[in-house]
Amino acid sequence: MQGEGGPPAKSLGEFHFDSQYTIRVQIKQAVKELYDTDMAKVNTMIRPDEDKKANVQLAPDYDALDVANKIGII
Repeated sequence: MQGEGGPPAKSLGEFHFDSQYTIRVQIKQAVKELYDTDMAKVNTMIRPDEDKKANVQLAPDYDALDVANKIGII
């Protein structure tokens, strides 16, 4: 998420997955089911320790701070 003083963030942060073979469609579907939000974009990378990391960007009509409050992060 974005630091203080900037515009509202559109990212829920990073997610780590056990399998490096998880595809973006599966990640998008899992986040949608878990957090009841729509995503605009999912970026993934496989780290050197073979852990897959996904950065999920919310759709324009969702605010990351509102979603974070709803799920209890903040």
